[in-house]
Amino acid sequence: MTLRWSLLAFVVVLAGCPRFHAEPLPGAPADATFVDVDGVHVRYREAGKKDAPVVVLIHGFGASSDSWLPVIPALASTHRVIAIDLKGFGWSSRPEGDYSPAAQAKLVWRVLDKLGFVQSIVAEAGAVQWTVPGTDGPVPINTPAG
Repeated sequence: MTLRWSLLAFVVVLAGCPRFHAEPLPGAPADATFVDVDGVHVRYREAGKKDAPVVVLIHGFGASSDSWLPVIPALASTHRVIAIDLKGFGWSSRPEGDYSPAAQAKLVWRVLDKLGFVQSIVAEAGAVQWTVPGTDGPVPINTPAG
């Protein structure tokens, strides 16, 4: 009898796990901003002056752009700040497909392209990189963290 209840509890837990969801997620905050890129409905936050240098904030695994809320106001005083929810995280959609770091990086670049950014500073997990026009990706710069 205990095994039967254990199995039932296991099935109930699995039923509550997040699933692939290609469309916009229900219940998103009313003030949330999104851009559609390569079949992904990507949530992003934007703060600061439109003509200021751009800083792009990317959360770590298992997190969301909410992770950056404590630092966005300070950065926005001197920069235009973009914080992105990666595919499958936060309020971004969860379509089937590639969730590898390379695919997530490509998605970030496509989001920035769609939003019209040419140069930006990308901050993620202690690393800072500068995007140089005409290159295929970011150029690392030295930071105190690494």
